[in-house]
Amino acid sequence: MKQIRLGLYQFGDRLIMRARHDWIVWTLVTAEGQARWREERRFPLTVTAAGIVRDLLAS
Repeated sequence: MKQIRLGLYQFGDRLIMRARHDWIVWTLVTAEGQARWREERRFPLTVTAAGIVRDLLAS
């Protein structure tokens, strides 16, 4: 699980997680809608839904 430094978060901020293929993107968005912090991380395809479906079809 991703941990954010406590000083980075302010009241009203939202943490959004999006998954695309084998990439997961975390974005901390302010109440005004501006991105305060963003991190992208790549995971093996077997961890993602696309990888699970691909593994099921292959078996």
